[in-house]
Amino acid sequence: MSGSAARLTDSQKTMLVQGALSSALFSIGTGNFLAGYLTYLGASPAFCAIVAAMPQLGCILQLVSPFLFERLRHRKAVICICCFVFRIGMGIAGLIPFALPGKNERLAAVFALYLLAFLMAGFVTPGLDQWTMALAPSYRRGRFFATKNIVSALMTSGISLTLGWQLDHFVSKGAAGVGYLTLYICCCVLACVDLLLLSRMEEIPCEPMSEMKIADLARPIRDKTYRKIILFLPMWFFALNFSSAFLSVYMLQGLGMSHTAITGMATVASVAGILGTWFWGRMADRSSWNSILMWTGCLTGGTYLCWAAVRPGCGVVIPLLLQAFAAACSGSFHVASMNLQFACSPREGKTLYLGVGAAISNLTGYAAALLGASFQSALMQEMGIRSICVLFGCTGVLCVGAVMLIVPRLPKIIPGKE
Repeated sequence: MSGSAARLTDSQKTMLVQGALSSALFSIGTGNFLAGYLTYLGASPAFCAIVAAMPQLGCILQLVSPFLFERLRHRKAVICICCFVFRIGMGIAGLIPFALPGKNERLAAVFALYLLAFLMAGFVTPGLDQWTMALAPSYRRGRFFATKNIVSALMTSGISLTLGWQLDHFVSKGAAGVGYLTLYICCCVLACVDLLLLSRMEEIPCEPMSEMKIADLARPIRDKTYRKIILFLPMWFFALNFSSAFLSVYMLQGLGMSHTAITGMATVASVAGILGTWFWGRMADRSSWNSILMWTGCLTGGTYLCWAAVRPGCGVVIPLLLQAFAAACSGSFHVASMNLQFACSPREGKTLYLGVGAAISNLTGYAAALLGASFQSALMQEMGIRSICVLFGCTGVLCVGAVMLIVPRLPKIIPGKE
């Protein structure tokens, strides 16, 4: 094996570990850990949802990042710096508030740091995705990414369960602050390890493109075929994000579940997601990506309608089944959506088309999260924490409505014939 081939193979192995570590870091910095930490600082459920939806807002920078990355032949240094700022930002957001005096100052610091972190995450995503795709082997690519997903699921589950257990231990001892401090110190340490792994990965030089103009951002909207995608994706993101950020809050405050139980459910859900990807993938081969989008979208809406009926005292089984069922659908919905976007966009400018679609969709999603938070705050006085269930019901109806209204109007895309 030549030296360059050996370095590429080593980089692919490193990428498996780095991808798993980045997935674990995202799990630590979001979800039930973030909801619990903000609640510990005195935040309302609405504020927890607004911060939890921050990844949607950060994706708006996918509109502008191609103007930098498409002009760079060597992107590794920029990507490493952006990824480190993103991941260390989540860790620091959990440490700085301990040095601040009042509740409002602490919550403002968390909000500002999470905003910075996820703006950086959105900015780096196109460059990081292209680097990942370039490093992946050209043969047995599907098996490679399946292995990557499995390694990520195992590492994320192991780290999340361990940190969830220690957090519950300190909470039971009346020392929740120590538990959260430990969690976010681990986040900072892992961010440094992630930077080291990224720096060890081989860079694949890119061909720069200097002709991209601001006016090109309107091309996807002018495209009659892709315009239908532009219409569908914001509708879906609006429906989903109207209440999805409240799931962790409701499990913690409404159902009284522990962090260990929630992370354990996430582990089972990740297994269900892998099995769901296999099942829906076989179904797609026999039908079309459109039918998979229809089925998984309607079933996802159905899980939210079920969440609207979940009451305190229901135990762990029902939430576990709902989480697993949603995970079995969400991954395949994303795969079907991406395949439709790739098929409906031209060969030239796919990054531009995908970036514009992602930015519009995620910005709409964050607007939905803000609207949902405002709606929940208005209902909180009358209904208490059960007000979140009203949002779940709205999401269920909107999700089903979005796929039923738009998906039948999209071009039919059959796997292998894109």
